[in-house]
Amino acid sequence: MRLFRKVKKTSANDKLIAEVAKNMCCSKRKAKAAMDDVKERLGVSYKSYVKYDFHLLSPEAQKKKAKRIEEKKANAQKIVAESVAKVAAATGEDPVVVKKKISEARKRTGIGFDEYAKYEFWKLSKEEQAAFYTRGVGNALTEKYNTNKEGRSIFANKSIFDKTFDKYLNRMWFFNKEITLEEFKEKMADQTRVIYKPIISSQGKGVEAFDVDQDKLDEMYEMFCSFPKGVVEECIVQHPEMARFSKNAVNTIRTVTIFKDDKVNIVYAAVKMGGGDSVVDNVHISGGVVTPLDVETGKVRHKASDFEGNLYTHHPVTGEYIMDLQVPFWDEYKEYMDKLCRVVDGINYIGWDIAISDKGPVVIEANFKPSPSLIQIPFFKERIGMKHIVEDYL
Repeated sequence: MRLFRKVKKTSANDKLIAEVAKNMCCSKRKAKAAMDDVKERLGVSYKSYVKYDFHLLSPEAQKKKAKRIEEKKANAQKIVAESVAKVAAATGEDPVVVKKKISEARKRTGIGFDEYAKYEFWKLSKEEQAAFYTRGVGNALTEKYNTNKEGRSIFANKSIFDKTFDKYLNRMWFFNKEITLEEFKEKMADQTRVIYKPIISSQGKGVEAFDVDQDKLDEMYEMFCSFPKGVVEECIVQHPEMARFSKNAVNTIRTVTIFKDDKVNIVYAAVKMGGGDSVVDNVHISGGVVTPLDVETGKVRHKASDFEGNLYTHHPVTGEYIMDLQVPFWDEYKEYMDKLCRVVDGINYIGWDIAISDKGPVVIEANFKPSPSLIQIPFFKERIGMKHIVEDYL
């Protein structure tokens, strides 16, 4: 006689269906039907349906999101292929063997394929590899500390971000699709130079600065309205000590914070310095450098690095000496960070870009999923991993 009923294991798909049913406040049958519809129409998996909140999107928005997912997938496959080829060329090993080794290291450390190639991971021992601040480590922190999904959208959209943090922006700004000509002229009355940023962009892509001609405001209004959705902001006048490294770009402090137990912890800070004629300070594309700071004092604590890990004591373009930098308004900066970190509940692991104007710190933008690369790159050629700065928060 059977005394116990065999318990049916819940599959991964069943769990995803249950999550959607809960979010939609409907039956599991209805949730599954909605998920199957999107899967049939757009090829979106149950996992992606949940991850990207497809239940909140209109059919047209679902179509656009599915296209972006496919583009992201294709780009990821390209990165894998290029990274494997790069490592195979450097080591002389068969690409199949290389891919297997990277996959094994990925399981152990969370290293991305591109990071493996960038950091020359094959040269490191397993102990050295385990000490690196990888993308997987960053993802773990994001999942642990950024539990407010709606809050994440604030940091993904520059217009919503500016509205949310308006109190702390300390500069003129407007959304280019929600302004009349009269409002535009009023906001631009005292401006000499402004900067346009697409709503959703990263690494400074699409960012462009414009001189303001007060005699041609009608034409400028039409121009900005014709641009894709974005924000137009007053250009920040940098403190002279910060401006000397790059005159065109606003040289910001990449600040990584973790808000825990009602305390704001600045776990890392580094100055991003623009290169050449670029108006952005992004190290990946502007040819600039990043310089790690002592978070207590605001003084430089390490040589600057470009994206390839080459180290500098002087800026590679302007020739300015970097090692004597003391960021102005450092005490005010730390107080400012404490205020910023308390604005959005449930988003507690953030990468901020903070400018230092002639009047004090100013937030430019922030990311709920900050890239670990800016933290790790200055140290990888010295075989120094930076995971230790977040070890206590994992």
